[in-house]
Amino acid sequence: MGGGKPKRHLIPSEFSANSATPSVGDNACHTGCIVTWYYMNARRKPSRTSADREGRILRRRNAFLALVRRFPGISRQECARLLGVSTFSVSRLARQLIDENIVQESDPEPTPGAGQGRPSLPLRLNGDHEFYAGVDLEALHWRFVVIDFAGNPVHRVEHAFHRCANSAAYAELLSHLLSEEVRKCGALWTRVRALGVAAPGRLDSTSRTITEYATLPGFRNIPILDLHHSASGKPVTVLNNVACLAVHDLWHHAPPDSSERIDLHAAVRSGIGCVLTYRGRILSGSHNHAGHLGSFPVPGPDGLTVPLETLAGISALRARLPDAPDGLWRGETKAVRQAMENSDFGVVLSTAMQALARTLAGTAAILDPGEIVLHSPLFREENELWKMLVELYECSQQSDAGRETTLCRSQTAEFGPAIGAGLHALEQHYPTRQSTA
Repeated sequence: MGGGKPKRHLIPSEFSANSATPSVGDNACHTGCIVTWYYMNARRKPSRTSADREGRILRRRNAFLALVRRFPGISRQECARLLGVSTFSVSRLARQLIDENIVQESDPEPTPGAGQGRPSLPLRLNGDHEFYAGVDLEALHWRFVVIDFAGNPVHRVEHAFHRCANSAAYAELLSHLLSEEVRKCGALWTRVRALGVAAPGRLDSTSRTITEYATLPGFRNIPILDLHHSASGKPVTVLNNVACLAVHDLWHHAPPDSSERIDLHAAVRSGIGCVLTYRGRILSGSHNHAGHLGSFPVPGPDGLTVPLETLAGISALRARLPDAPDGLWRGETKAVRQAMENSDFGVVLSTAMQALARTLAGTAAILDPGEIVLHSPLFREENELWKMLVELYECSQQSDAGRETTLCRSQTAEFGPAIGAGLHALEQHYPTRQSTA
């Protein structure tokens, strides 16, 4: 062997560190080239641009604001734990937001036996920083709210809604209702940043048009986003009304450590619907049509199969029980008892509860949620109708022992969907997750 230097295998130019993939050629199959290319390219971590870093910082800031909004009075230490960052990082962020008058410190509650060190001051949002509005539309009512930056309603109004002759008449009515409330808000409206709409029926995920709302005859192809943008002059977000109920529940009633739970939120209003939530997100299905529980086929009184909402939806029940006491539709215990004591009313209501209980139990067996949160004015109080539904639901679940899912009443009141719509509009302006678009 000669004493010269050993040969070195050079990387061909077409196989350099700047190439995305190796070329196929005489030298490209050489093992040394492949290994070199792999270490110079495949294992190279993608560089983060300044926009990536700014986006990450902004999302963390928004996540912090969301925690303080959801849990007013939260401590810096608890924020750090829930965000998975250091207390120092949270304290620095809190100081920046306090200096901007977006976050405020509250006086700490006295703690017996506390040490002499400076206590951590509870954090709250400055509600006057910004305002958002929400609209909730259903067959019987139209509701409008303005919420402050902390999510608290500062203005609310309700109007009766009625059937119209055609789509154009519905659009005109919706535009008139919103325009009037915007006018009445006066100077407050100039401080509203965006409007959210809680929409019923089938919603086109691209155009945000309500393609059909079966509860209201003739309510088809209503351009709900464009209509509300024109009437309000604000950016508009549109979400299914039951999903807006879920947003409200997640903000106001979910415990801090419930992010890993899957829950089913259902609503019995003019119609019937439901949504699944996971990690604080609404699961709307591949085509944004998930949750139309009212369309589920159930046996009717005459043995024929009918959609669930024709038996248990409030619009259908009102049509079948025109002489029922008004308090029944508000869930008042005394009125419900009075209605149940009437044999004719009792049969209709019992049939409705049986169909609803079986459908909820069947849905729970398939989806296996942590719990079902049911919203309805019928169950505003823990009345006989609610107790009947729970008993029928539990009986329907007995055949699937070991997988019982709790059925509980939502604590959300009538304006919950409208407030949820406003919160959803706020969330879109303060995103906490990177866009997948």
